[in-house]
Amino acid sequence: AYQSIISVPGVNELNLTNEFTLMAWVNLATVSGRGYFYAKNIPNEGYKFGVVNGQLYVRLQNTDYISNTSNLTITGNWVHVVATWKAGNPVSFFVNGVSNGQSSSFTGQISTTTSPLFIGGDNGNFNINGSINDVR
Repeated sequence: AYQSIISVPGVNELNLTNEFTLMAWVNLATVSGRGYFYAKNIPNEGYKFGVVNGQLYVRLQNTDYISNTSNLTITGNWVHVVATWKAGNPVSFFVNGVSNGQSSSFTGQISTTTSPLFIGGDNGNFNINGSINDVR
């Protein structure tokens, strides 16, 4: 159940413009709907990493990049989730070190923003239903 969201001040080191590796340990009660492991954005800019309707996804700028694999079965246990991306390439997803598919390619650059990084949701919206640890 939703308990709280952590807000990290928006420092320049958290602006990931051309490539990233996003990861966290999560223990989710459900993967239905939309929930963010973390988000650093203002409308139409920045990035988010989470789960939507049973699939891992990353939101870059204002577009969702969703894993092209079938629905996840990661509820009730701690699992390590990862998303990687480099400009001009697809977003690649991993669960416990095993590939969980790719998305279409994002050829742009992620805008920088002074907004905070939210862990466990997005400033009160789309909170995960479960626990999160060791966000990197």
